[in-house]
Amino acid sequence: MSSPEYLRYHGLLLPPEAHSMESLEYAQNFSVEDTDVFAVTYPKSGTIYSFLYLLSVFSGLQLSPG
Repeated sequence: MSSPEYLRYHGLLLPPEAHSMESLEYAQNFSVEDTDVFAVTYPKSGTIYSFLYLLSVFSGLQLSPG
C-alpha cells in the first residue's frame, strides 16, 4: 500500500483531493473588501436561518413564517 502524495504549501502538507496549487495561490492572494460579509456558523446551529436572516437584511426582503 503506497502513501498518497501530498502538496507542500508554505510548510503544510495538504491532500491533493481537496486542494490544488492554483486554488491555494488564489486563496493566498484573495483580497477582502470593506463591504464583504462572512457568515460563519457551527454545523447544526441554524446555518440556514442565519443565511436567510442575512439575505433579508441585505436585500430588504421581509421574510414571514410559513
